Amino acid sequence: MRYPRKSHDRFRTCTRFLVGRNLEGCWIVCDRQRLVGGLFADRESALHFAVTQSEHRPEAVWCANDDDCLLTDPWQDLTAPAPRHSKRA
Repeated sequence: MRYPRKSHDRFRTCTRFLVGRNLEGCWIVCDRQRLVGGLFADRESALHFAVTQSEHRPEAVWCANDDDCLLTDPWQDLTAPAPRHSKRA
């Protein structure tokens, strides 16, 4: 299995759902907003879920190739680190 590259700006701003396989080979849907998602029996079911949840906007769903693997947190490399809060005495 190979890991998909997600690098261009349009992907970062438009895509809400990632559809692909996890390390165990299960089809998963990951939501950028971390509100919905899950494991699915097949690619078609995962895509149907993501497309329905995105109100049928094609740019909102990105699907990995059959031999790609999504990481545990596929949005990690796309999300800016949370700002650090410093406590003042």
